[in-house]
Amino acid sequence: MLVAFAAATSARAADVRVVYYDISGNTTKDLVHEMEEKGPVDKSGRRFPAYTEWRVSWVFRYESSPASCKLTELTASVEGTMTLPHWVDAGSAPAALAREWQNYVAALRVHENGHYAHGVQAANEIRALANSIQPAENCSALSREVADRAQSVLDKFRAVDETYDRQTNHGQTQGAVLTIDD
Repeated sequence: MLVAFAAATSARAADVRVVYYDISGNTTKDLVHEMEEKGPVDKSGRRFPAYTEWRVSWVFRYESSPASCKLTELTASVEGTMTLPHWVDAGSAPAALAREWQNYVAALRVHENGHYAHGVQAANEIRALANSIQPAENCSALSREVADRAQSVLDKFRAVDETYDRQTNHGQTQGAVLTIDD
């Protein structure tokens, strides 16, 4: 029997899909304002300069007998989307501002890669559950156990994401800071 939840494709950190939103301006103040106006919105409705969303899904197989139901396979995968700013005026910007922007975007990317890595870790941990799930009395009970334990892993890594943002101040401690000179 095959049971599937959600839809996803892989569990490798390099597979995150990157999308961009355009911003314009000639000063850091302009750029910050544009990101505050156009940046992606998280699940709580807050706007940020960048955002990474990851989704983990799992599929498992089991073997049923009159006395029990045994897990025979458990796979998990992750897919995600990273949204970053794209400065359309960068080619005509002063060299110092262009360098500061490049450093800023590189730091944003490092921070967002950290978020996606949490999704990859969650998929790996769900996959590892196969080693600890014992046969159940029936397949409904086995299915509930797999779903409950996988959901617990997802909850854990969502909390890891939140802690990561608090500890890095949403990437600022990793260098995702633009200095406004006004």
